[in-house]
Amino acid sequence: KSHILHNLNIRGFQKCDEFSHLLSSPIHDSIYYGRHRFMIKNHQTNEIYVAGHNNLGQCGVNSNELEIDEFTVLRMPNETDSAQYDITCISNGICAKHCFIIIRDRKTRHFKIYAFGTNKYGQFGTDSRFVQPQISPLELPHLADYLFIDLRMEITQISCGEKHSILLSSAGQLLGCGLNDKGQCGIEYDEDYEFILEPELIEFHMPDSDSICHENDTATSTVQISRIASGREHNIAVDVHG
Repeated sequence: KSHILHNLNIRGFQKCDEFSHLLSSPIHDSIYYGRHRFMIKNHQTNEIYVAGHNNLGQCGVNSNELEIDEFTVLRMPNETDSAQYDITCISNGICAKHCFIIIRDRKTRHFKIYAFGTNKYGQFGTDSRFVQPQISPLELPHLADYLFIDLRMEITQISCGEKHSILLSSAGQLLGCGLNDKGQCGIEYDEDYEFILEPELIEFHMPDSDSICHENDTATSTVQISRIASGREHNIAVDVHG
């Protein structure tokens, strides 16, 4: 076994033979690192390899082991042929204990969203919270319908904080869900908004150029975001102008 977790605790660099083996082919060119875990995507077969910390099921390999210490293929439930779909989004936040996978059926062009790990704070965006961790990918059909059909958004990136999630659409819009006690979902906090259980649109309030001299004057502006990143309780967004 690779004992990937033990390698993470050393000082300095150490060669990891299993990484070298997986990355020896040019088709393994996407690495997603998270909180003491890694995901590697095989672009030819649509396979995802995962290893690392798994105390809340955040590796998604249907195991109660606290550590997945050798790279294991992550299987999507009810998807027997990986050649029939494309993986369009993988989220594996540096502070997160939950993950998302979005796939698109090559024939129907329909999207499916899967999540695994902890949903204790509503970070799955399913209008509910789970006490027990989700140790294997759970399909979220209602969330997919809400985002892709009701809101007519194509989600291109999901950034996972420790207890919240930020979603980015192809049009540059942001939505947030999960714990919001410090405003980390991008929604102004009050007693009714401690938990955002369903993704809510984030509005940007920018200074009004017509009244730039008045510090308190703001206007809701249409901002087009191109990239997002989440820390434990904060987020950074970059617009299309950089």
